[in-house]
Amino acid sequence: MTQLDIIILTGIAISTGLGLIQGSVSLLLVLLSWFAAFFTARVHYEFAAGYLAGVIENATFRYVAAFITLFSLVIMVGKFASFIISKIVSITGLKALDKILGAALGLLFGTLTTLILLSVSDLFFGASSEQWWQESILISFGIEVVEVMKFYFVGIDAINIFS
Repeated sequence: MTQLDIIILTGIAISTGLGLIQGSVSLLLVLLSWFAAFFTARVHYEFAAGYLAGVIENATFRYVAAFITLFSLVIMVGKFASFIISKIVSITGLKALDKILGAALGLLFGTLTTLILLSVSDLFFGASSEQWWQESILISFGIEVVEVMKFYFVGIDAINIFS
């Protein structure tokens, strides 16, 4: 096992530990609020920038400020909802189940993040030709998983959510 394998396992373990600490409800609501924040800011930043026309003269800065403001507001609302729902889960006595499911979600998020980083580092930096890449036990397994996932997500790049 190489140092890179230990780093990968440490990252996944940290993600699992954070999931255990936060619980599944908090993790899911945080993830949902990030998606909602990005989507809301992406769709409505031009409308919000109209309200800033008298305050910010530069159009680029106005659009950036509108995007950041919308994104931040949705994140704050999501964090408040996460706090309230976590308190409800705690009161109902489902906290232990929430923590166990949170650890499982943390493990899943850590693994997916690792797989994405492996794909990106190979795609953009050509890391697969490096010696440290080839010596790693976990990377060879991770690349096999990525190849299997590509089979299920073939054609996914045709979906353009950013326009």
